[in-house]
Amino acid sequence: MSQNTYCEPKIYIGDVNITEFESFKINEPGSNQVNQLDMQISDVLLNKSKLLNEEVKVYLNYGAEDSSPIFRGFIKQVIPSNSILKIRAVDPRGLLTGTEGFVFSSTDELNYDGYTVTQFLHKFITDKVNEHKTYIGLDALTESEPAVLMKGVRGKNLSVYSTVRKQVEEKIDDSDLETLKSFAIGIVEDGKKSNICIYKKQSITGAPSLYLNYFDGIKDMTYKERMPSSIIKTSSKDYQGEFKRGNLSSGPSTKSIKGDYTSNAHASYIAFLKHEEESEDVYEITINATKGYYTGIDSIVHIETDDTNVSGNYRLVSKSISFAKSNISCSLGFNKKPIRMSDFVQ
Repeated sequence: MSQNTYCEPKIYIGDVNITEFESFKINEPGSNQVNQLDMQISDVLLNKSKLLNEEVKVYLNYGAEDSSPIFRGFIKQVIPSNSILKIRAVDPRGLLTGTEGFVFSSTDELNYDGYTVTQFLHKFITDKVNEHKTYIGLDALTESEPAVLMKGVRGKNLSVYSTVRKQVEEKIDDSDLETLKSFAIGIVEDGKKSNICIYKKQSITGAPSLYLNYFDGIKDMTYKERMPSSIIKTSSKDYQGEFKRGNLSSGPSTKSIKGDYTSNAHASYIAFLKHEEESEDVYEITINATKGYYTGIDSIVHIETDDTNVSGNYRLVSKSISFAKSNISCSLGFNKKPIRMSDFVQ
């Protein structure tokens, strides 16, 4: 695809416009994982020692000039060579995870039991991360309904993001038993900063934000269908749980998961959540697309094909954008997620 006609990306490190880049890839793996940018720069005269932790912004400018970057993050790895400088950056959530990320401790005497995850994040980021400069925006951080709690979190030198991610992923809005809704952690870009947020995933039956078919959007598509485990068993040192699907016509298949559970009820609930996750992913679809570059993770997308069993609404679960030598490509990953309590019995 011609760069001049369709796409004129711009990359900034700090306030410097990097014009001599060879390629880049933006990977959004979904599942509350941190987004990542890998790029190669031919300007080997850049001061490598000052690149680490520098802010990097990528403006895709696909079809028009962008007012906000499609990726904003901080450089975490620099690999120099004689002709190419390889750089890896992660979105602002990366500051809260990994071996170099912020950690915290929570004991029976000093803890965050009275906090929601939103309140904890706001306080921790304000006090520890944004003490001298705004690295992680908080303007999009609002309370979820129902609230996700920090109650019971204990440990020393806990990863902030891993802890918050665990609490969020175990929370389900079951106010409507026919349409259970889970939560996720995302990034909202406002043009000046990237804001962390916690959001409730919309129903798979919701209005699609993107339509794809072979005449408009799909270059090629691959998919596979798989059967979920019919029984999930969870166990820890002291507790165990189990959840099974009501209809075992395809034959029983069991998966065992070990973890840190606080009661038999907790273990059974986690078994249900894990079973739910597997049961959602009936079709796994990968599309090489000509549009959808700006479509966000967890958006609902309608895919139309000649196979009526495959056509329908899907959730965007991963995305990667690659640019090299004036060519751009976009890979979109989907799975189907109809979550219904009536499909299960305990």
